[in-house]
Amino acid sequence: MIREEIKKELDRRGWSALKLANETGIRYPSISEYLANKKELNSQNIDKILITLNLKIMGSMIPTYKKLLKEFDGTELLLENEVTKDYFAYEIFGILTRTASEYLQKEMKGYALNYGDIYDNFVAKKQVNGKMLLDISLSLQKSEFIRIATNYFNEKQKNTVAMLLIYQPESDDREYIETQFLVGLMSNMELS
Repeated sequence: MIREEIKKELDRRGWSALKLANETGIRYPSISEYLANKKELNSQNIDKILITLNLKIMGSMIPTYKKLLKEFDGTELLLENEVTKDYFAYEIFGILTRTASEYLQKEMKGYALNYGDIYDNFVAKKQVNGKMLLDISLSLQKSEFIRIATNYFNEKQKNTVAMLLIYQPESDDREYIETQFLVGLMSNMELS
């Protein structure tokens, strides 16, 4: 799916694999072989390409996205009155991240992912009011997250991804956000 979207965008722009290599700093043979379906690129290089081409690939992963966008305002996710939307959203994002990392670890057959590996593959940040904050929407659009979700997530997990893609945080308290994310990441709760 991602490879096809990249090819479409290259065709639309009239770019060659060499032009893409020059723009991203990725070796030409790697890009050429990737576009020819002869090899895969690591998630960092896929992210570089997506950023360079300004692609946000999520459509086929969440076919009900537009319907959910119309119906969802976040309030139905709250479990009890004292739980804020941010608390719940970041905790659920942590659970989805843990689930995605478990699938990646199974693919890697025996390699134990550490927190840094999980962060590199599944978490993105953006600057808000001078602080670098974990960004759920950007994170869910990282190529590795999309790949894992598309291939392994059940319908409930995919729908949760769709809902979180539209979530706008109310807080810019970095410590609070990171804590809630870690609660979900370290919990044993499942979305099944």
